Amino acid sequence: GSSGVLTNFNLDIRIEQGMIGTTSKYTGSIAGINSGLIENINIKTNIVNIVDGVGGVVGKNNGSIKNINIEGFVEGADLVGTVVAMNETSGALSKISSNTLLRINSIHDEVGGIAAHNKGLIDQVEYIGKIDGITPANGLYRAAHEYASNGTTSVGGIVGLNTGTVSNTVFDKDSIIDVRGESTIAPTSSYPVAGIVAKNTGIVSKSYSAGK
Repeated sequence: GSSGVLTNFNLDIRIEQGMIGTTSKYTGSIAGINSGLIENINIKTNIVNIVDGVGGVVGKNNGSIKNINIEGFVEGADLVGTVVAMNETSGALSKISSNTLLRINSIHDEVGGIAAHNKGLIDQVEYIGKIDGITPANGLYRAAHEYASNGTTSVGGIVGLNTGTVSNTVFDKDSIIDVRGESTIAPTSSYPVAGIVAKNTGIVSKSYSAGK
């Protein structure tokens, strides 16, 4: 079940649209929802064309995820992160490194290099990778214009929307958030972009953005 313990293994996995049941709200390489402990795992993932609620490790986290190295490719639409889509109030992410390409195929919700939406605790994590849009030639704001020009989008190098606590995080110097695309769509209060947290009503401390 989602409240178990998973520790000490390596995982190489591919997930694509059609492999997941239509009733699945959250998708992840290890679990859709975690309420237990996930620890000491190396993950190579390739998640392709999932609609929403996509996390490279788990979709929604209510438990603890720590000492994780993840690399590969994560593609989704709304509420997408390379570690988790949603980190709930009881959720904790710590000592995690993500070297992952995050690609958005449509967008009107939160996107984050680590988590799309954080309500809990994120501590000692780093993102080393690239966040981009539909194709390498069209950045996130092309996606925003085509699919959600009337919506609200937030893209963060670590977290899209933070209502919890983010501390001791790094958006690495080699990391990129690609906002190329429609010239009429640019980062605004409705489309904020930031190296650490795009929208924040929580706590952010001791965090460093060196990417672009």
